[in-house]
Amino acid sequence: MSEFKACLYTDGACSGNPGPGGWGYVYVDFQSKKIFEGAGCDSATTNNRMEMTAVIEGLKEARSHQKKEILILTDSTYVIRGFTQWRFGWRKRNWTTAEGQPVSNRELWEEMEKVAAGIKIEWRYVRGHQGTPGNERVDQMAVAFSQNESLFMYDGVSFDQYVFDVTLIPQGEPLPDMKGSSSSKDKKPVFYVSYVNGVLTRHQDWPSCERTVKGQPKALYKKVSSEVELSEVLKKWGVHGN
Repeated sequence: MSEFKACLYTDGACSGNPGPGGWGYVYVDFQSKKIFEGAGCDSATTNNRMEMTAVIEGLKEARSHQKKEILILTDSTYVIRGFTQWRFGWRKRNWTTAEGQPVSNRELWEEMEKVAAGIKIEWRYVRGHQGTPGNERVDQMAVAFSQNESLFMYDGVSFDQYVFDVTLIPQGEPLPDMKGSSSSKDKKPVFYVSYVNGVLTRHQDWPSCERTVKGQPKALYKKVSSEVELSEVLKKWGVHGN
């Protein structure tokens, strides 16, 4: 069973961007072994707003079940970077960008902060349209609602009655380089690796790695930027990677 008490798959879709859009989430409660889905639409919106709305509504679901920790799986780099990196600077500048422009979707960022308060979140980037069951399901929901199509929704269904095996959680991967970044070609992909009690794990960010190694006196961990560097680290540790 998962190490997490709950996880949340989210996705948003938009036709035209801006245009009619939809959002969807799948909330998985590993304690009650129940699954809850939610979805909605907006006649005039953007893809980013739908991605954010899916997370906000999913977190509201988590709060209704009194969850204090959750894993969120999404293919939206905008949401992940916005919540884990950019929002702190935005807030310090009174919700303006480094260029002095108003932050887009400010009201949704503030709402996300509000519903996330008191919940420990681990974000995991899972690339879309790669056959990952959870991602495919929320994408189906978001697209259907953006096109005003009917779709059967699950509400409190048990694991064995659901459309895919929710106990198989994808590992995720490092966030891709930002589009349009002038230095993206020069940046090296960075991830973290830990080795605890014979288990080798890759992490896309430090908080995930820290959570794994904290309190483990014999834990090994390292920040690496290439497969070659990873091989050298594992060789130094005397560990055979997969």
